[in-house]
Amino acid sequence: MPDSLAVVSKPSVVGFLSSWWRGGRARPARPALSAGLGIDGLPEGVGHVPVGTPAALLVQDEAHYGAWLPHLLADLLAAGPVFVLAPQPQALDRLLRVPALKQAHEARRLRAWVLPPAAQRQLQQDGLGGLMRELAQVGCTDRDSLCLLDANALLAGATIAQLERLGGQLRRWSAARPRPFALLFPTYLCQEDITGTVRSLGHTFSHVAQLGTASGQPGLTLYRWDADHGAVFNARYGLQAGGAPGERLRYDGSLTQGAVPEMVDAPDQFAVFATQACVARQRGIPSAWTIVESLEAMAAATHGAVGATVLLDAGAPGQFEALASLVHQLRLTRPRTLKIVVRETEGKLRTHSEQALLRLGVSAVAYRELGFSRLLRLLEDIRHQAYAHPVAQDYEQALAHFMPDPVRGYQPPARFVELAQAMLERTQAVGLTHCLARLQLLPRVAHLDALRVCQAARDGDLITADQDGLYVFLFACREPDLELALNHLFRLPLSQLFSSQTSDGTADGIAVMLDRLRGAARQGLPDYLPLLAPQGPRTMPPHTPPAPPADTTQAALPDAASAPAAPPATPRAPSLRLSARPIGRRAPQAGTRTTPSGVDA
Repeated sequence: MPDSLAVVSKPSVVGFLSSWWRGGRARPARPALSAGLGIDGLPEGVGHVPVGTPAALLVQDEAHYGAWLPHLLADLLAAGPVFVLAPQPQALDRLLRVPALKQAHEARRLRAWVLPPAAQRQLQQDGLGGLMRELAQVGCTDRDSLCLLDANALLAGATIAQLERLGGQLRRWSAARPRPFALLFPTYLCQEDITGTVRSLGHTFSHVAQLGTASGQPGLTLYRWDADHGAVFNARYGLQAGGAPGERLRYDGSLTQGAVPEMVDAPDQFAVFATQACVARQRGIPSAWTIVESLEAMAAATHGAVGATVLLDAGAPGQFEALASLVHQLRLTRPRTLKIVVRETEGKLRTHSEQALLRLGVSAVAYRELGFSRLLRLLEDIRHQAYAHPVAQDYEQALAHFMPDPVRGYQPPARFVELAQAMLERTQAVGLTHCLARLQLLPRVAHLDALRVCQAARDGDLITADQDGLYVFLFACREPDLELALNHLFRLPLSQLFSSQTSDGTADGIAVMLDRLRGAARQGLPDYLPLLAPQGPRTMPPHTPPAPPADTTQAALPDAASAPAAPPATPRAPSLRLSARPIGRRAPQAGTRTTPSGVDA
């Protein structure tokens, strides 16, 4: 680049405006020629680079920058000659490897100049007057479309005053040109928030677009742009890549709008794909629905879907892994406008399973209590939604944040603290809440008897014992559900075993309780695992039959002084067949609290 760019004169604002005004009046008006955006099929006239105002084109990743730029330049060349400003010679060499661009360069319809980042930063101090004169000297005229391939350094780090001056000069320069003026911002090359800077300069860039991906699907977002019917804001047009390398991007028919995306249009927005299990024994199934035999066949059935709704059955708990994997696959390989709904069919989803599905890409969960008519209303209500949350590319890593350790039931105190702490830390980032309760044993109930009537049926539900009570950790259990969960955990009413409880559902409160238990374990607490092994909460060995329920229940209420082994084999007392009740009425506020026994005399 000529050395004259390094030091340029600073004309006065009045002189610059006067010169520009005289030049504008002296020259006859030329017809403005717009050019395409390098993307096929965009509707409503949005697929053109504007004329008379600078256009800011943001690109999120290198792959799309390299694929889009040759087609953008090809569309600009279709409207006339093009003058390119590149950050370094290597960028020009890459462009000239494209045969069509090389031919245009040899025909002098595509000319190039190097404007390195250091020179762009100098323009923040000197203004654009010197650059305009230099370009005129090397043959750039107002008949050329102008394209700055990497404008990051022009704006990054500039002060407010510098941005205002540069913005005014860019507007006036572009207004005097009958050809497009496009500034590309490859955001992946800039350490600063160049996207925020560009979007905030509404007085400079009245047209701002961004090419990027969401859930692996390309899309063009028009933050501010003109359409045939007027201005559009925050509109995202879904795109599909060509089948072969080098093919142009095309509009796929999906359109969302708004800061929180809402679907405006899609070619299949009324289509519904449902698994057979979701509609089994249902009457009034819409005839337009596509019924798919199983989860395994759903991926193939929805190939090419854009704005359709996919209805999946939750199935039995053992099916969760296949369901979660399918949801993640669909969300990463389909546009964000695809709706994915999971319907409970055979049981209730655990809280952490539901939240995992929502994070993996599910739009909504239809609970088992929801009737079919209300399910139809739900599908209607979410028809215009677009999935807005980020989705991790790694399925195993994304799911791990929501899943408990594959362990349940009684654990020695030190191991209990270790497992509970690990699950707390792993799930904290995704907002899962858990509960920890300490249950004070009645004087007449021995630790071993209470432990033997505990039946932890779910991974992540742990129990241990201290000097005079039991600790229970319930994975992904909300505080309002604690009493019900405890009643399911023990085969006897809680009031038959415990006198009071202390519980907490906050991370800080649970940490305090675990620290207290850790300290007691260091001083010495008994380990009941050897005594519970023959009838422990885990699966029994094949040669060891589980103890009959009646015998186990009978051993739950021995006198405190009696031996826990060999209880009398008498029938269960009638009181033991009553529904379990909470120990006491729980206070509505969160945090650690102790409730006394609520047993009637």
